[in-house]
Amino acid sequence: MSYETIARQGENRFLIVDAEYISGETLQDGAMCRIVDTQQGTMSDTMPVASVMAHSPGWTDRTQVDESFPDIDELLEMVDMESVPSESMEETVE
Repeated sequence: MSYETIARQGENRFLIVDAEYISGETLQDGAMCRIVDTQQGTMSDTMPVASVMAHSPGWTDRTQVDESFPDIDELLEMVDMESVPSESMEETVE
């Protein structure tokens, strides 16, 4: 599964989305995401992007910032994979 970082919240929280939901700079409707917290080394369960954006304000879209976002592999290296919820995106999307 290939993820892309699409937004950040502060210095340590990043929104990652399965790359199949991204077309150029456009996010498809119904996209599912996870939140990576590099300070705590955690990754959330899968949830709808629209829900995250609606209930957790303060996300900066990658198209709105000049600085480069960390590479997805760098982000995932900071996560304790044992703490990640076992449900995968593939099981969530029908």
